[in-house]
Amino acid sequence: MSEFDRAFNIGRGYFDRAKEAIHGGADADQVAAAELEEALANPVITAQVEANNAEKSLRQELTEMTEEEARLILGLDKDAKYPVVKSQHEKFLSRINEFGKNNPTKKSIADRERRRIEKAFAILSKNVDSTEKRFGSLEIE
Repeated sequence: MSEFDRAFNIGRGYFDRAKEAIHGGADADQVAAAELEEALANPVITAQVEANNAEKSLRQELTEMTEEEARLILGLDKDAKYPVVKSQHEKFLSRINEFGKNNPTKKSIADRERRRIEKAFAILSKNVDSTEKRFGSLEIE
């Protein structure tokens, strides 16, 4: 046996003893199973995982939103012009803000809906001329 092998084995022995002292003699599979059971029993961690999954599904939903879905979200017809789109957007946002203020426990629902409304408005207003965006609602002849 070479000196390197001997030094390596001594180091591994120290490491194994330290690991056993930390984990109480349990092997890695038992430690992993215990940690998993603890995490599943902890409602805070479970709620956090569920919130992360909901966030991921919302992000996917927002990236895949079509113009037709955006019109459905804002309750608009196919031929709705920019001023109508803008007024619906503002109306829904004010309702969502009021809902969020009145129901602090449901703030996450309000935030999710706010993001959906903002994305729908962005999709429907992306092809509108910037001049129309700035001056379209002024009703100037």
